[in-house]
Amino acid sequence: MPFQRRLRSKLCLFRFPQVYAAVGVHPGEAEAAPPDVTEALAELARHPKVVAIGEAGMDRYWEPAKSDPASRERQRRTFTQQLELAARLDKPIIIHQRDCAADLMEVVSAYRGRVRGVFHCFGESPEIARRVLELGFHISFTGTLTFKRNTALRELATALPADRVMVETDCPYMSPEPRRSERRCEPAFVVHTAEALAEARGVSLEEMARQTTENAVRLFGLRLLA
Repeated sequence: MPFQRRLRSKLCLFRFPQVYAAVGVHPGEAEAAPPDVTEALAELARHPKVVAIGEAGMDRYWEPAKSDPASRERQRRTFTQQLELAARLDKPIIIHQRDCAADLMEVVSAYRGRVRGVFHCFGESPEIARRVLELGFHISFTGTLTFKRNTALRELATALPADRVMVETDCPYMSPEPRRSERRCEPAFVVHTAEALAEARGVSLEEMARQTTENAVRLFGLRLLA
């Protein structure tokens, strides 16, 4: 299937007024992407319910990028193109990072003050979190926040500014406790991640839900139903 048709096939039909979308090329798709993805994404991003670019980023966990310098360079190029597009369209970007934090932060730092967004499925060190915040980005947590072994991640979550935290499903992956044994994560499960974040920060679930919703609305420019 041609690249642009593949992109369009993944867009929601927007039958539901509360549904919004982001458009982007995941680093895992960089191998199949054309040399320049900018205009194909720009065309899709013109839809009024497309509120962000992404998820985009870099990932060295999987082959071939794990061991192939040419593949890593393709990821970097595709990511940079999407950062440029986010700056041009004044849309936030959703950033994916795995096993390449130092290199990715170098790329993003070049866009300080030009691009805003969120580092999704965050699981990095306090130092990386500090740099993310300095760049003006948000930090979003998935079900990994609920895992018993992730004490350090919950400790990090307690130290973040309230207006920079969000929660997400990362469907179909990262099912939270107590639904971790289920093969597919569902959007409804995000309540368990919110509960873990609320407990770590010492606030009620209601307060956490209100705060994270406000953060998402502000970042993505959403208009939610009452």
